[in-house]
Amino acid sequence: MPVSPNSAYSVTSESLLPKLSKSAGEGYEVIDLNASIALLGAKLSHELKLPMADALILATARSHEATLWTQDEDFKALGGVRYIAKVRSP
Repeated sequence: MPVSPNSAYSVTSESLLPKLSKSAGEGYEVIDLNASIALLGAKLSHELKLPMADALILATARSHEATLWTQDEDFKALGGVRYIAKVRSP
């Protein structure tokens, strides 16, 4: 899947982490948590009533002016997020 430099993805499956790590030089970047992102995450968690982990994901995307692509419904109505509903099997 092509990745634009201003896209962030919410990774919810640990099985994807090795794939992302291997391809870090191929369009993915692992971003370290720093004080600035942590403080923004705490603010977003409080203001938007998000779980802290979700708020840190959103704070990371926003601090890098990236669109967050996710299937997590907690992000559905938030700015800067591209929500794609999960397809449910019958």
